[in-house]
Amino acid sequence: MLGKDVAEEINVYKEDYEETLGSKFKVTLYAAFQSIEEIEYLDFIFALYKINKNYNLNYFDMILRISDGSKIPEIPVVDSYFDDKFFNQNVVPDQCSKIFICGSPKMNKLIPEICQMNLIEKEKIYLV
Repeated sequence: MLGKDVAEEINVYKEDYEETLGSKFKVTLYAAFQSIEEIEYLDFIFALYKINKNYNLNYFDMILRISDGSKIPEIPVVDSYFDDKFFNQNVVPDQCSKIFICGSPKMNKLIPEICQMNLIEKEKIYLV
């Protein structure tokens, strides 16, 4: 019976997931990579994306940027950088309850600035 014990142990933010994972729950992954080979767990991420789309769940979406120009069938891949223009076209600030950022030092500095310029409170931004 590891499920509940493990879930409580890894829930470092003490989230009430029964409340959090309600009908409005959604994760959108914005990720940039140099090449497809660099994407860890691509099969898992692609499976989540396909399940969500096939069953119209609206729980998971993603937009990838792959610098070498590679495309992945059925997955949205963009050429643009994740900059202020991209943010304005793709992110709805009042629908963001948390922003998790993991990247290069330059990106870890830039994305929180863009978020704050677009009225996402600093308390909602997490560097991981």
